[in-house]
Amino acid sequence: RLADGFDFPVGKPDARGYYKARGVRLHGHLGEDWDGVGGGDTDLGDPIYTIGDGVVVFARDCHQGWGNVVIVRHAYREGSVVRNVDSLYGHLEKILVRRGQAVRRGQQVGTMGTAHGLYDSHLHLEVRKNTYDSRIQWDKLRNYSHAHTGGGSSESADALKKALAAQSENAH
Repeated sequence: RLADGFDFPVGKPDARGYYKARGVRLHGHLGEDWDGVGGGDTDLGDPIYTIGDGVVVFARDCHQGWGNVVIVRHAYREGSVVRNVDSLYGHLEKILVRRGQAVRRGQQVGTMGTAHGLYDSHLHLEVRKNTYDSRIQWDKLRNYSHAHTGGGSSESADALKKALAAQSENAH
């Protein structure tokens, strides 16, 4: 099923009650952090929704810096061409979907979390082309393979790479 549009991942469909606390920084933070307007952990356990129709390609605990992560692959039409984009939902408290499951725009995929207590509760959202692809050379993939900031980002990048690689091996 092709995605016919995309919504916000919180406060569906228009992010009511939430704000983007941190945006993309090309040499460090590669997504958007979404927080509830109450601040702190007032949004802990709030529902996280898929931004569009798609298929769950990854759903597991990546530990170090990420916590529970869900990745959904969305197919969409751009003119006469069908393209794919992946949405990554990080730091979840709970995962409510499984790999291979078809999801609809606005369907709950998890709950807002703290990456096992590492952060105040928030959603880390990334939208990327080919986030999860078993053919990608992870050692050459910018953003996940090298630390661009201090504070353990290399460890969390390695944890996500290992989890993705393990799932890819188990799929074959």
